[in-house]
Amino acid sequence: MSYLVNPYMVTPADPVLSGDTDLKAYWKFSESSGTINNVSQASADLGSDANITMSGGTYSQTGTPANFGTALRFDGTDDYGYCGSSTSQFNFLHNQSALWTVCFWRKTLTLGTVNYFCDTCFTESTQVGFLARTESDNSIRWHISRGQDYTRPLSFVTSADYIPDATDWHLYICAYDYNGSAPQAFCRRDNANEETSTNTGDIPSNSNSTFPLIVGARDNNAGGHTNFFDGEYCEWSIWNKIVSDDDLSALYNDGKGLEIY
Repeated sequence: MSYLVNPYMVTPADPVLSGDTDLKAYWKFSESSGTINNVSQASADLGSDANITMSGGTYSQTGTPANFGTALRFDGTDDYGYCGSSTSQFNFLHNQSALWTVCFWRKTLTLGTVNYFCDTCFTESTQVGFLARTESDNSIRWHISRGQDYTRPLSFVTSADYIPDATDWHLYICAYDYNGSAPQAFCRRDNANEETSTNTGDIPSNSNSTFPLIVGARDNNAGGHTNFFDGEYCEWSIWNKIVSDDDLSALYNDGKGLEIY
């Protein structure tokens, strides 16, 4: 039996996002050296103030999801980057109007360690900001510190092994609307595996964050860094809104990924 190829068959096009409204920062991690540029073109973007100045990192890593080019490797030892120097530009992640969606593709190369992927504070007891890390049981923690006696307006910890392996790329999404209806926060992996969380009842702070946003490590509040991430990142976006389910599905694109531009 033989099969004929339909000459009129067209490969399905990738989905299209509804737009880039409220896209504050977008890092492709496709540079070959130096600064990781914020390439958001939205009217609300943070511009070059949100470029990531790297300390270390191995550039031009291949083997990303199908629709992407290269990624940046963080070695788990001393690689990290700061997103500009402002302690106010990411206040929408922790203040009384907190409203955001964070999306990123990540390949984790070492499991079972506490590592930080982005944060603007070191300790919840006296500092204000946003903190996201991986726990030793491979769960993901997202929380907001208001700088008062370890109380947190949001304290979201996923189930264990939410990061499922040390071999594959996965799209992680976390979203939060402090003033929204319960549950105010959700986390998804690969546009599925959704878990949710509600506000704790503590009121967020409108003060500036303690530090500028750091990626790939934790600022230890003493001029150094700890809890480095071992793995790779590409296509990271931070939005000042809850991104629609349709757009989140488009960004996942059946595991192939979708470039915003």
